[in-house]
Amino acid sequence: MLEAEVPALTVCAEPFAIEKALPHIKNNPIVSIVATRFREETDHKVIPPCGRCREFITDYAPDAGVIIYDHQDEKLYKIKAMDLLPFKYQAMP
Repeated sequence: MLEAEVPALTVCAEPFAIEKALPHIKNNPIVSIVATRFREETDHKVIPPCGRCREFITDYAPDAGVIIYDHQDEKLYKIKAMDLLPFKYQAMP
């Protein structure tokens, strides 16, 4: 994550990770994506991708599994990226 003083300008880690992976994966698709947060005062946490990252992930890895944490049952789940963004943005022709 690249944090900014203005929170709306912060750039999440997922676009950076995908950008770094693309030259190395060639014909192999991205299979899974997980984002974690670590802060000195708390434990590691799996965090869901924000809306912008969901768009970005589905641009580059629409079939990838996204690992998310369900706070209600306290379990991790692997969900297909497109299931997290059922009405993906598409530019008008």
